[in-house]
Amino acid sequence: GDKGIMKKRKLLAAVMAMTIAGTTLLSGCGMNTGATLVNINNGEDSISLGYGNFVARYTQSLYDATYMQYMGTSMWTKEQDGTTFQDSVKKLVMKSLKEDYLLEQHAADYDVTLSDDEKKSIKKAAKAFMKNNDEDTLEEMTATEEIVEQYLTNQTIASKVSNAIKESADITVTKEDAAQRTITYAYIGSVTYKDASGKTGYYTDDQKKDLKAKAEALTKATDLKTEGEAAGATIKTTSYGKDDTTLNEAVIKAADKLSEGEISPVVEVGNDGYYVIRLDSAYDEEATEKAIPTLEEKKRDEYLKSVLKGWKKEITWTTDKKEWKKVQFDTFFEKVTDADTTE
Repeated sequence: GDKGIMKKRKLLAAVMAMTIAGTTLLSGCGMNTGATLVNINNGEDSISLGYGNFVARYTQSLYDATYMQYMGTSMWTKEQDGTTFQDSVKKLVMKSLKEDYLLEQHAADYDVTLSDDEKKSIKKAAKAFMKNNDEDTLEEMTATEEIVEQYLTNQTIASKVSNAIKESADITVTKEDAAQRTITYAYIGSVTYKDASGKTGYYTDDQKKDLKAKAEALTKATDLKTEGEAAGATIKTTSYGKDDTTLNEAVIKAADKLSEGEISPVVEVGNDGYYVIRLDSAYDEEATEKAIPTLEEKKRDEYLKSVLKGWKKEITWTTDKKEWKKVQFDTFFEKVTDADTTE
């Protein structure tokens, strides 16, 4: 699902209190902030390079603050499936630039406006952002008070409009749609283990045979939990519905075949381990009730996506690839802590 957008909305609260960033500057490049990054409807409207760069670099700073300590400074240039992390984040940014633009364009259709209080706190937040960040940071981010204010405005409106669209969706989820089966399974990993000194080891083929035999024994268990734990398996009780994406497909397939109280044969999942599954409930009333709102939310998200898709078709965009290439995550943003500022 498109968690990106939802996450971004939650950031709004964080944005309102933004003090990033002492940056570690590696390069500084003058950028023509007024250049057109996205041309909309043949020049009828546009998104500027300065604005696009700000959104991209601000997004980068949030990732830097979260992941830099684990992934190190080469995180943006690391490749996965032929694209760098920088490029995949830039792709998300471009998608959200366009979606936020569309949402804002349609604000009136959903009677969305900003209150005076909201406008005031946006102005205040933009001023604080300019004040709290050093010149290098602001320059790298091509941040001006106007751009920051525009960003916060767009975020707030887009958030309100997307909520309004979701509210307007005519959605019913029946108990049948949400029906949950509850299983308990014993899991024995067959790939790696930690030895006494905390080092990672890989199981040999002989060891795997032993592990599989342990799993085999559990298929005859009278008490899967107790016997499973004694055998060193991980025991978990969980519910799943017809569109479940959290459990492995092979596990669901095996669970679907069981009747209540029955235990499955060993399910071997390559590069993972062995599962032995017991069906606790073929229709779990309580889990089903709980699943309904989640399923509703999922359908509302799908409705929002389809509305955006329709709007996208009514508009022509051209992104200037040469200008977009100039947006590079080649300097890093560090979150300033209180300790830093008191010094």
